Amino acid sequence: MKQPGLVLFFMMVLLTNSVSGQASRKVRLGLALDPNLAWTTPDNAGWSRDGIRAGIQYGLKADLRLFGDDNYSLSTGFTVAHLGGKMNYNDAVYSPTDTASIAAKTNGVYKLRYINVPLAIKLRTNEIGYMHYWGIFGSELGFRIKANADYETTSALGVESQSDVDISDNVSAFRADLVIGGGFEYTISGDTRISVGLVYHNGLTNILQGDAFLINNGATVIDSGGNPATDKELRNRLNYVSLNLGIYF
Repeated sequence: MKQPGLVLFFMMVLLTNSVSGQASRKVRLGLALDPNLAWTTPDNAGWSRDGIRAGIQYGLKADLRLFGDDNYSLSTGFTVAHLGGKMNYNDAVYSPTDTASIAAKTNGVYKLRYINVPLAIKLRTNEIGYMHYWGIFGSELGFRIKANADYETTSALGVESQSDVDISDNVSAFRADLVIGGGFEYTISGDTRISVGLVYHNGLTNILQGDAFLINNGATVIDSGGNPATDKELRNRLNYVSLNLGIYF
């Protein structure tokens, strides 16, 4: 999944060069380092959120001026985001003694990495002292480049733990978020500014693929063939809050 991200990166570079060649300061480039707190919102029987996970996002951001006014811009960029979450859910494991599956419970810690490309409208005030205040609203597209998880499964057989399991085949290759937030810029010198903001990312698409197991009386249902019965497809969105720290030139 690295190729779509690279294509978007080169498209953004070409756009930046094209716009910059038409007039000065139509594009403002910045370096970003954004700590974040992420969590999941499962919507299946037997699934629940089990906490938040801290991560980081870093890369290049760009504000493309709109309508010939510095206070209106299209905010985009190319960043690598380490996201994730913690969940517990009803599961099933194979029992050699019973030669069939038996009900189980699993706690999972999901460690996901994406290439993020925001596409949002950024509104900024005129300079007040040495400060500009800004607000942002729009979307963010994420392309999965890595997905791992740690599992702890409890059943009648005992407790089994697994670390750094590759779950790329079970995680959607693409995600989309609704983005809203605000902050301020502080002028250091000339056009160089430090930017600080708080942005909320509301997940719009499911991040996990597959089906949830059918639940009855709080346990996974095992069918007559000794296999776990399946229910609806997994519905699970990823949300996070990021502290946006950057410097624009």
